[in-house]
Amino acid sequence: SDNRKQKTIFYLGRLEQRKGVKHLIHAFKLLHDHNPNVVLVIAGDGPDRAKLETLAADLGVDEQVSSIGFISEKEKIHYLRTTDLYCSPALYGESFGIVLLEAMATGTVTVAGDNPGYASVLKGLGALSLVNPKHHAEFSRRLDLLLHENDLRRIWREWAVSQLQQYAYTTIVDQYEEV
Repeated sequence: SDNRKQKTIFYLGRLEQRKGVKHLIHAFKLLHDHNPNVVLVIAGDGPDRAKLETLAADLGVDEQVSSIGFISEKEKIHYLRTTDLYCSPALYGESFGIVLLEAMATGTVTVAGDNPGYASVLKGLGALSLVNPKHHAEFSRRLDLLLHENDLRRIWREWAVSQLQQYAYTTIVDQYEEV
C-alpha cells in the first residue's frame, strides 16, 4: 500500500465527553508520530469543542486536526465517501449507531468504540473495528491497520456489504409488521 499519500480519518458527532473524541485525538497523536501524512477531520459541535481544539494544540497536532463544526447531511455523505477511515470512539450511551450503517453503506472502513450499541452492529468480522478508546496505543494501532492494510480494508468492505442486507428496507418492513 502507498503510505505516502495523505490519508484522512473522519469523526462526526456531538463533541461531549461520552463520545470519546479526546481519546481519538490522543490515539491520532501516536499514529501521526509514525505517519506524518495522516489528517483528522472532526465534524460536529458541542460543549467540549474548545477543550478538544486545545488538546490537539497541546499535543502538537493542531495543524493536522481540523475542527469543522456542524455539517449538512449532503456534506456528511461527501465526507463519508471521500475519507479513508471513519471513527466513532463513543464510550457508552449509543443505542444502535445509524452512522455506522451509513459508513458501511458508503464502503467506508470504520473504527468504533466497543460499546453495546456498536458491538450489536459490528459483529463477526466487523468486530475488528471495535476498540477500547481509552487504550490509546491499541486504538492507534487499529487506526493504523485499518487505514493502511489494503487486504484488510477489502475484506472489511466485503463484510459490510454482506451485513447491510439485513438492514435493507424490505427486511425492516417485514420485521415491523411482525411486531
